Amino acid sequence: MHTVVFAVAQLNIDNLKNVLEDVSDPSSANYGKHWTKKVIADYTSNIEGRDIILQYLSSNEDINIEKDTQYGNFIVATAPIFVWEDMFMTTFHTYAFNDTIKTHEVPELFFRAKEYSIPVEIAMHVSTVFNTVQFPFPNTIRHVSDRTKIAPKALSSTNNLLYGFVTPALIKKYYKVSNDIGSMKVTQAVYETDGEGASPSDLLNFQSRFNLPNQPISQAINAPVYDDVCYYSDCGEGNLDVQYIMGIAQNTYTIFNYWSSRSQPSDWMLGWIISVAENPNPANVYSISYGGDESYYSQSYVDSFNIEAIKLGVMGTTIIVASGDDGVATNGPQKGKPEVACQSGSNALITSGGGFSNLSEKPSWQSDAVSKYFQSVDGTAAAPVQFTMFASLWRGYPDVSLLGHNYGIVMDSYLYAVDGTSASAPVMAAFVSLVNAQRLKLGKPLMGFINPFIYQYASSFTIDITSGDNRCSAMSTSWWSWYPTHNCCKEGFNATTGWDPVTGLGSINFDKFSSTALDIVQDKSSSSSSSPSSLGIVAIVFIVFGVIIGVFLIMAAGVTIYYYKFVKKSTETADLSGYISTVISPLYSMEVNLFGNDDGTLHSPVKPSPLVEA
Repeated sequence: MHTVVFAVAQLNIDNLKNVLEDVSDPSSANYGKHWTKKVIADYTSNIEGRDIILQYLSSNEDINIEKDTQYGNFIVATAPIFVWEDMFMTTFHTYAFNDTIKTHEVPELFFRAKEYSIPVEIAMHVSTVFNTVQFPFPNTIRHVSDRTKIAPKALSSTNNLLYGFVTPALIKKYYKVSNDIGSMKVTQAVYETDGEGASPSDLLNFQSRFNLPNQPISQAINAPVYDDVCYYSDCGEGNLDVQYIMGIAQNTYTIFNYWSSRSQPSDWMLGWIISVAENPNPANVYSISYGGDESYYSQSYVDSFNIEAIKLGVMGTTIIVASGDDGVATNGPQKGKPEVACQSGSNALITSGGGFSNLSEKPSWQSDAVSKYFQSVDGTAAAPVQFTMFASLWRGYPDVSLLGHNYGIVMDSYLYAVDGTSASAPVMAAFVSLVNAQRLKLGKPLMGFINPFIYQYASSFTIDITSGDNRCSAMSTSWWSWYPTHNCCKEGFNATTGWDPVTGLGSINFDKFSSTALDIVQDKSSSSSSSPSSLGIVAIVFIVFGVIIGVFLIMAAGVTIYYYKFVKKSTETADLSGYISTVISPLYSMEVNLFGNDDGTLHSPVKPSPLVEA
């Protein structure tokens, strides 16, 4: 049996992109005028198309329809392989990842085709079919580095600091967080997968140890949240995320959102798309600490994710994404020193990545910042000449940076130190939650898609980081060696004054960040006053400049091609030769140390595990 996911073609998406830009631009009269999920669904749902697809699938008694999301965005169906081969006019092959064979593990097998055709009866209503040509990446990339148990040390009774380590108190002190009390009217969520759970007893231990108010996780969705989870499963990432998002944004409704790799679909990111699409009340802020090389994502995959991200942004939801251990993070204040970019070659297990997209054009809200960077001799001094010739045209990452080295967490009742840019993501998410609470108290709308705000007002609240580079990969332990290693190259990017592809705009002075967000005056109107009826004017304004197209995770060139032919079947293909180990920036999310690194151009690449046909 094999499960596929039909992504139903949505309506009015180009217009919805324009709406997102409009309601997220602090200089717009429509800033903060977010839509409800019902209004968005009515505007974008293709119910007629959904019904046609369901009718077509139901005509085959061998197909079992597992799920039809609330607004008809996705249809999950399971059938024997021969059914899909006949329907899609293709042949499915059995594949396994090469690394599992080398390590003598039981290989994880999966079925994929090299191309497929969508039946003409449903072609105009299907944007793509997942689990056909889209190859999964070898494993979900979790961003917590190897953990180290912290020997018993005296925690300062006056300021709750632990010398050499990051604690909630250090974050609040260094980033000037004078008010850490949120609101239970604000919802924040950490997204977990790959067996990562969270321990309520460890959370209580962490809160007690660092003199924080005792507060349990408010809601667990499909989640392994129980006291002994660290014994039966992994919990490093889950514990880190909940302990710090709740430790910084206290008294905030916190959700532990989990998607099991044993669920259908097994792909964690596709699972998140579907879970968000059918959630009637998505969180106000999402923190995501997972990612993968862009070469494993097809354009159709990217587009489907991006559509749901756009919808969330129009609703007023903020998405914060971690960069990965090869991405940007900072280090220094743990020992009373200035922030610098983490470098595995000197003082951390992780390093500073960053760079530029190969496919996503530079968005308007980032244009000035990136242009100024390319006028900087210091920043581009070590960059490859052939790279700088075209990189200035593309989306740069990250957007901001926060501490990512030596975070103290409680796991299985013990205190451990962990590295990872995933530590930065929940902290930034907590910052946004605190601002959301203050804005709601004043009758203002949620921050929503925060990137335009960040770039317009960066000079008011960012802490520029001008030391460090990204010439080395993160420290890692391979299956053939017990000793951590890293790769360093001559080429890379340097941190410099202003935005750079090492530390973004820098880190955050929270109090200034908060006061700037509260001072915006364009959002005095009701946050629900914008509606599809106003799209005529909005569309005209943006068409003059062309539709700004960006993606959440952008594929490597040549992975997939998708097009419609109404006189014959639509076809999508997979090009297995197009794998490029480059991860780039989402356009519709906030980047605290982005999804990964440009290691294909910046340092010796960690290549994706090759796929072998089993």
